[in-house]
Amino acid sequence: MRPFWQVAWLVLAVAACSGEAQTRRTRGGPITARALYPMKVGNAWSYDVESTLPDAPTLLVNRVSAIEGRRVTIETGGLPPVYELRPDGIYWPEKGGYLLKDPISEGAGWGMRSGSRSRITSLSKTFRAAGQVFRGCVEVLLESSEQRVRTLYARDVGPVFIEAELHMDDFDYTFRATLRGYQVE
Repeated sequence: MRPFWQVAWLVLAVAACSGEAQTRRTRGGPITARALYPMKVGNAWSYDVESTLPDAPTLLVNRVSAIEGRRVTIETGGLPPVYELRPDGIYWPEKGGYLLKDPISEGAGWGMRSGSRSRITSLSKTFRAAGQVFRGCVEVLLESSEQRVRTLYARDVGPVFIEAELHMDDFDYTFRATLRGYQVE
């Protein structure tokens, strides 16, 4: 069985300060991968975690810790994922595919070297978290024979919700991370 943090960073691929109840306003223009996951050193997201793993932490904090050229490192408390900012999206070298791929449009999809497939299932989800209402969230579904991961991204904020079902090493594992707070510049 893999340690929790290895599983968690795989699930999050991903992602502070909480705000008062309000609707999150976003910048105009087309939705892009970089708008859905703003990566700048110091940007951070905290998540309340529910998991079926015993002794799993109940709080997870992700922070952009380094940007070197096109490469971005996100500290997760475990093995940090490294992404590449490319003209057509956010590439995940370790997985051999995109975390998010432009153009962002409902029904768009892409694959990874492992055989996993991602597709955008909605551009208009509404989600409440961190004392705010996030409208127009983009829902991305990643599926393979071992996993199903649903992520909601809010423009100019990042991942606001991650829900995963993993089937590995003769056990089933569920993971749910809800945005608690964030700091994004």
